[in-house]
Parts: sequence; structure tokens; C-alpha cells
Amino acid sequence: TSRYIRRLPNREWESFFYAICDQCQSYQSERAELTKGFTHCNVCGSRIGRNQGIFIVPAFGFIAGQENPGNPGEEKPEKTYTTRVYFSGKSSGEEEKVCLKLAGGIELELTAASRGKLAVINNAGHYGFRVCRACGFTVLGNESVPGQHKTPWGNDCPGKMLNRYSLGHEFETDILKLYFHGYQDTRKGFWHSLLYALLEGVSSAMQIERQDLDGCLYPMPGNPLGSPALILFDDVPGGAGHVRRLVREESFKEVLQASLNRLQRCECGGVEGNASCYGCLRHYRNQFCHDELNRGMVIEFLAKVFPL
Repeated sequence: TSRYIRRLPNREWESFFYAICDQCQSYQSERAELTKGFTHCNVCGSRIGRNQGIFIVPAFGFIAGQENPGNPGEEKPEKTYTTRVYFSGKSSGEEEKVCLKLAGGIELELTAASRGKLAVINNAGHYGFRVCRACGFTVLGNESVPGQHKTPWGNDCPGKMLNRYSLGHEFETDILKLYFHGYQDTRKGFWHSLLYALLEGVSSAMQIERQDLDGCLYPMPGNPLGSPALILFDDVPGGAGHVRRLVREESFKEVLQASLNRLQRCECGGVEGNASCYGCLRHYRNQFCHDELNRGMVIEFLAKVFPL
């Protein structure tokens, strides 16, 4: 088990202040040396709650603890982390845009861009990590802090573990932003269900490995909860051009059809489809919202806006 965040001599970890709005889930960040933190959401204006702090970028890797790991048992190890991906709202590459008219007066705006900035944050389930900045020794924020600890090389360390940190990093890749003009939906789980249905549809229609794609929601000013944007992105370093291929009307119609077909083939949740499974919407990367995913809501929506 990793117990240390690796340090290099005379090199500090990069650190960023970050905040995630409790109301709309928007993400903002700034280098820790340039700000003292955030008080309000930059999208909906709500006061920032407890989902904020400093994340360390573990760019040099990790080091395993010296304790004996013991014999592996049959029980699954306890999950001690929560990792989420967020879109910063920033991109620095050229944009391509196309609009697709759907039924019911809804217009789908597709915007592709390179070098979209995203962030991966691991806050250990809001507990954070207590980290010794001298040697990198780390414990979960809900664990007791030892009175003394040793360096990775077995020497006594004089460092203190006073503050909690998250772990994270920001990266750039190709993105596709989807926004449904003229439609809003505040049902719990609808937008995440639609997001993951479309990701499965992209994978199927465009013959792209599902593990090379991912997505997140991005709250838009004005109606961040009822009508967020959906962000699809290449989950490979620097981007591979996958999602940029979708900025063509016919390509995305194929995606919508493939998404609907996959959901209709599944039988979870019975006739109403008020459920999800690994055969339709669930994926190991979206475990944080498994209980909210619902294929029935997406079937109803896609069948209405994209009639055969």
C-alpha cells in the first residue's frame, strides 16, 4: 500500500487552491501561492461550502510503506478514496461548432475544442489526507495521526502533519461540449444518465474504446442545475482527436441512435427501465453516481427528441 507521496530533493509539490460548489458542482482553482482561496461560486454565486481546500500534485509518484502487508484475504479491500473529474470551463485551442435541430424545438449545440482543461480530484471522501511535507508520509484524514513517523528510509522524521490536503492534477485534452438549447430537466440523475448513455453511444458508433473516453457535467450560467452542458473528452494524454470527429451532423445522429439502441436492448429495471447496470449505463469510472443512473429517463428523452 502506498504510504508516502514521493518527494525529490529541493523540489516542492505543486499546490493549488480549489473549490467545488455544493449547489451546481462547478470547479475553480488557482495556484496556492497566488490566492487565499474562494468564497463564492463563479457560476451560480452560492457561497462555497466544505468542498474546498488545497490539492497537492503527486507528480513524482508514491512510495509503499515498510509495514508487512500480510496475507491477502478473500474480502475486497475497503475503498478509501473518491475521485472525480471536473471541467474548468477553459480551453485554449481552436473551436469548431455545429448545431443539430432536434424535435420539440430543441437545438443541440456541439462545440469541439483542443486543449480543454480538466481536473481530477481525490479528496478521500471529503476527509482529505494528512501529509508530512518533509518526507511525504500520508494518512487518511479520518485516521489517527501517529505521534511519530519514519521516512521512507526508516529514519525518524521531525515533520508535522497539521493540515489536510486533497490529491489531484489538471490536464489538457480534446473536448466536445454538448448543450441542449430549449430543454431543462431537474430530475435527479437525468443528466448523468444522458452523459453516460452518449459516451456508450460514441464508443459503439465511432468504434472507439470506451476506456479512451470519459465525460463530466459542466454547469452553465443561468440554469446550472436544470440545463448543464455535457463534456465528452479523450481520456488519453494530450487528446487523440476522437471527440473532435463528432462535430458533424451525421456523425452525432449515429451516436444518438447507438445510445438509444443500447439502452433499449437492456432489460434492467423492467419495462419502465428505472434502473441501470453494467450492460447499459454503469462503468467503473462512474461509481459515484451508480444509484442515480436511470436508463428509462434517457430512453424517453432520446425517443422524443430523436424520433425514428
